[in-house]
Amino acid sequence: MKILGLAKDGVFSLRQHRFRTFLSTLGIVFGVTAIIAMVSIGEGSKREALVLIEQLGKNNVILRSLDLTETQETSGKHVQSGGLTANDLERIRARVADVENIAPILNVRAALVNARMGFNPEIISTTDAYRNIMGLSVSEGRFICPEDIDKSNLCCCIGWDVLESLGSAGHIGQSIRIENTMFKIVGILGKRDRSTRKGQTIAARNINRLIIIPLGTEKALRPSSSGSTDVSEIIAQVKAGSDVLLTARLMKRIVDESHRGMEDFHMIVPQELLNQARRTQMMYNAVLGCIAAISLLVGGIGIMNIMLATVSERTREIGIRRAVGANQIHIFLQFLFEAGALTLLGGVIGICGGIIASAQIAKLIGWETIVSGWSVTLSLVTSVLVGVCSGMYPAVRAAKMDPVAALRFE
Repeated sequence: MKILGLAKDGVFSLRQHRFRTFLSTLGIVFGVTAIIAMVSIGEGSKREALVLIEQLGKNNVILRSLDLTETQETSGKHVQSGGLTANDLERIRARVADVENIAPILNVRAALVNARMGFNPEIISTTDAYRNIMGLSVSEGRFICPEDIDKSNLCCCIGWDVLESLGSAGHIGQSIRIENTMFKIVGILGKRDRSTRKGQTIAARNINRLIIIPLGTEKALRPSSSGSTDVSEIIAQVKAGSDVLLTARLMKRIVDESHRGMEDFHMIVPQELLNQARRTQMMYNAVLGCIAAISLLVGGIGIMNIMLATVSERTREIGIRRAVGANQIHIFLQFLFEAGALTLLGGVIGICGGIIASAQIAKLIGWETIVSGWSVTLSLVTSVLVGVCSGMYPAVRAAKMDPVAALRFE
């Protein structure tokens, strides 16, 4: 019975030891999970920002007209500012030497009659410079040309989604009906992937849902607009190697002068947006990094405590090993390896948890996450280093035990 009782005590002690070991690794698991999730969200955010900048154009500066209230419209008439006009474009072209290409854009409020039910593409009128500025590709046919603008040719280029919506009526050479006017399809734009994250502050124009007509032909849709020089947007491409932010400030000053300080437009500088996104990501990474570091610190303390308890429980074992020839280095490496193995196991579990957490985050809030190889490697290395640091003191304590006192320990 006594032997059975000892056996039961031994089994209970072993289970208790395993439970304590499991609890000690939870800090490592949560810390590594936080690192993986943090880096994956950061990488996803970085990719979203890069896609957005690519769509808007890294070297581009965009001026967009604002919808004004009645009070602002009255103030604008008082200072003789009617929003962005073609005159603003000409001033920028004449006074800003670093502008390589510049194009006016007019948003056309009209409906495509031929499209399937519920499909409402965006229609804009612009010049041939828009293609170079936005880096558009034409998969079939051609883009609008200066001759189309000079002769007011009723032609258009359509995006990929518009092509699919039109079906058999969307081929080159056929005509589509916009309001009561027929436009001949002369080009089909190449399909472009785009950033679709919800809550995006600045949205890039969806090229796939776009119909582009020559500047001036919108008058056929809106006869009352003949003679109007208003534009919805001016987009300028800065020469490669020039300071985009400095050029943007100069452009804003020129337009402010002509508008006499009236805030009837706003400026978008994609490069500045990228810099802001990077600063935000750095702050975000710093906060989550601190959380992950605290979790790893708590896990390291837990590992140290369990290893100190293990050293006390295995004192007689240490004495026996020393008696049969093991030296201090052997004892030190044994316990150091055990601590590293515990944190390595916690790191592997944490990596699995981080991958699952990243997938759930992407699924729940629609935020793209990317688990990179370097983040997995960093997590494993960090967990092992925490184990080595945490196991250092218990291993030294075990190695310095007096073999005779250890053998006498009950």
